Amino acid sequence: MILQKDDKRKIGGQITKKALALYRGRQYNTFIKEKCTLMEPYFSRTVERWALLPQGSRVLVALSGGRDSVCLLHRLLALRKARELTLAAAHLDHAMRDSSSADAEFVKRLCEAWGVPLYCERQDVPAYAKAHGLSPEDAARRVRYAFLERTAEAFRADAIALAHHAGDQTETMLLHLLRGSGTAGLAGMKPRSGRLIRPMLEVPPEAVQAYFEANGLACVEDPTNFDQSNPRNALRHGVLPELRAVAPNADRAFARAAENLREDEDALSALAEAAYQDPQVDLWGVSCVAPEGLPAIRRRALRRLAEAAGLTQDLERAHLLALDAALEAGQGRVDLPHGYTGQVYRGRVWIGRAQREDACEPVRDGATLLGCRLTVKRPERAPENFRRAPHGWQYTGKPFPEDAVLRTARSGDEVDIASGRKRLTRFFQDRHTPPWLREQIALLACGSRVLWVPEMGWCDPDYFVEDPAQTVWAYIWERQV
Repeated sequence: MILQKDDKRKIGGQITKKALALYRGRQYNTFIKEKCTLMEPYFSRTVERWALLPQGSRVLVALSGGRDSVCLLHRLLALRKARELTLAAAHLDHAMRDSSSADAEFVKRLCEAWGVPLYCERQDVPAYAKAHGLSPEDAARRVRYAFLERTAEAFRADAIALAHHAGDQTETMLLHLLRGSGTAGLAGMKPRSGRLIRPMLEVPPEAVQAYFEANGLACVEDPTNFDQSNPRNALRHGVLPELRAVAPNADRAFARAAENLREDEDALSALAEAAYQDPQVDLWGVSCVAPEGLPAIRRRALRRLAEAAGLTQDLERAHLLALDAALEAGQGRVDLPHGYTGQVYRGRVWIGRAQREDACEPVRDGATLLGCRLTVKRPERAPENFRRAPHGWQYTGKPFPEDAVLRTARSGDEVDIASGRKRLTRFFQDRHTPPWLREQIALLACGSRVLWVPEMGWCDPDYFVEDPAQTVWAYIWERQV
């Protein structure tokens, strides 16, 4: 709690005898200053090095009501005046146990006593986990971070402060090691990830406990933290006490290792970003020039491509090795999680999901196919840029036939070009269109004659605008959001 002079009441918790004795014999400011030093120099060093709390920041504190988050809020309150901080707290009731509503009530009383605005919300995480096929822990994490981001927007927060400390970092690194993670996982949590900040990340757990006791703070205890069927809890209560008995400075050693690994990972990621060249988005997915360099660089570039295509979860080393092998061979197809596929063709690699449709839509304003929508306009005259129309736009000197349709490629399709008529398959080959993509490109056709291929910017010469002064038609092919 933050003590007020001559105030012996409980404010957010029980005042310890030691803290009260210290208070009675010293001035208030001295008392607060000395209690704050119990997490030093770790707290201030992390804050200063990573610029986590700039002057005048608006900070949203994730407040579960547990020991660590209570200590974090208390420490930030001590800094509020000096750094001109605007603070608020956010608490999510996960509805995962009967006592969760009591935790929320404790947090409300604590914030009221400390004069901190509170954003509190209750969500049925078990139902969310069941609906999305997730473990309770994964579902809780997703719902919690979504709540924090949403609340940060409402509060206009510059930062979301999380109470992870050095012990949590050690647990995270060990868990990732047991899963066979690479340097990105072994580097653990970062002091800053976007607007998520972790000011206590280098504070040893014993320093957090000392701060908690010396300041007479109170908290709630989540009984699930003692369930050792959870791997993190098993490490916390079983493995780590033995490890710290052998190596008392284990948490500090892990913190140094995390910093070294983050530096290595940042360097490798920068090289991978340089290898991720010429990214292009099409209806099928995202492609880039086949990355070159050492295997570690190539695989990071492939992961970067997968993320750009929307594949952000469950992409494992085995998938990246298979894609890398296709790169070495110069061609190949690899099945990836969640319906995604990787393809290597003519020096490029694609990652995306197939979305073939056999539908046949009349050419009219508002027609849709393959997630795109057609808009038809009739300007009075051709605009100045009609020869350099934006991607997906086509100006024509006459309307497409009334019996024309939007569809995908069919056997026997042909196109008319300046040198004569050719098969659509040959047209695709000449333009180096990947085989799997040919079946997923929308065409505007009349019978077997293809008149327009929006995604490739090609149109039948018979429909070209010849006189800029004439009335023209505009056909616009846009992806629906």
